Amino acid sequence: MRLCLALLLTLMFAGCAERKPQTIPPTPPAPPPAAKVPAPKTPSRSAPTSSHDAKPAPKVSEPEEPLLLSPTITDEHKDKMESEVTTKIRRTEQLVAKVDLKQLTEQQSETLSTIQSFLSKAKDALQQKDMPRALNLAEKAQTLAQELPNGANK
Repeated sequence: MRLCLALLLTLMFAGCAERKPQTIPPTPPAPPPAAKVPAPKTPSRSAPTSSHDAKPAPKVSEPEEPLLLSPTITDEHKDKMESEVTTKIRRTEQLVAKVDLKQLTEQQSETLSTIQSFLSKAKDALQQKDMPRALNLAEKAQTLAQELPNGANK
């Protein structure tokens, strides 16, 4: 009986000793990102040396260019998508025009607002030649417009 009790206590303490080191490794990776955040602020404080500030400024604008992440599309496919987006936008606007705004519930009014937002963003994406995004937004707007009363029936 004493031997079993001694074995149980040994196993309990041995198990606890192994768990403590496992929790320590995840904490060191967290501080380095915090250390990186103040680094950009420090160069901006050193404003007197304008030659150093002039070089980092273009680097800040460079990440803005890659924000438009779209798959590579052939010109032929891009033209076809542009035509499809334009058609979807036109049809959605026609569906919205048929809706009786006075009979919409509050939820339907919110849906209409979402449709208009999607249409606006689709047009912006179309102007930026981001066809996949424009198509996605136009499809969402059209799908929502078809759910509105009088939108799909007339």
